[in-house]
Amino acid sequence: MRGRLNQKLVFVIDDSSPEPLFSVLKDLIGAPAVDVWPVSNLIQDADVKFVNGRVEFPSQISWPTANNLSFVVDRLVEITSVTVNNAAAKNGSSGLGSCSIGLVSKAYQFVLQNVENWDDKNCQYSTVGMVLPLHLQWNYIRKHFPFVAVPFYLYGYGPEILDYSNFQNPIFKTPFDLYSWRKGIAPENTVTDKFVVERPTGLPVLTFCIGACVFACDPVTGVELQNEKLIQLTNKISSLFCNKINIAEILWFLDGDSVTFGSLSHKLFAATRLEIFHKNVGRIYQELLNISSDWTKR
Repeated sequence: MRGRLNQKLVFVIDDSSPEPLFSVLKDLIGAPAVDVWPVSNLIQDADVKFVNGRVEFPSQISWPTANNLSFVVDRLVEITSVTVNNAAAKNGSSGLGSCSIGLVSKAYQFVLQNVENWDDKNCQYSTVGMVLPLHLQWNYIRKHFPFVAVPFYLYGYGPEILDYSNFQNPIFKTPFDLYSWRKGIAPENTVTDKFVVERPTGLPVLTFCIGACVFACDPVTGVELQNEKLIQLTNKISSLFCNKINIAEILWFLDGDSVTFGSLSHKLFAATRLEIFHKNVGRIYQELLNISSDWTKR
């Protein structure tokens, strides 16, 4: 057990993309217990520079002494244009090509490689793991967990016409829409790509994990459910999609003995709203301290 409740936990985050873990922990435990480190500030603190569309790295990283670096958690799930602009401005860079999402990612990966035992073997589009659209998530589930069902879907490019007449409960969404699962009306006269999903049958169940803390619950009421099969699957699937530490929530549909995987999110937008999270916040916070990284040792 690395830390106690009087330690400060620091989340590395995108400059503008919300991190629900920080917001809820700040409200439930108190601001002194948690903090955020926007990645544009981190890059500036590490003295990484962007010069003429490339990254210049320091010979070694010397952090400002004011930073609390004993309990750091990577929550940089995505890098937005706000972060890119902030990183460029803080480095005195300007103009087309002075900075980009790729350069910010490269700079942050340099920091991770220098302060902890980090590699990108299980990463796609993010340092926290594989951040994938729904249809690619389902491909991974089919490959690694063939006994778990996934939704049927159709994808159409541009004006392509999709025949979903055999769908009982079609859902019209985008591949990165992880949370909308209600039957809807087909959009009219759209020229963008189309993504139609057959809503799985059965009752929705939410599972979420933070390290060794794994819970299953009703996604509406937050009532905890005892389902060892889903708990074990959540551990295994989170380990597949997460790089170093397992922080994720998964939506399932249960219909008798049939289990359908709906979606995985690296951000706990659903779980952090529920009573089950609030009731276990002390245990969750302790686990975050346990799985955090100590950046003072290197």
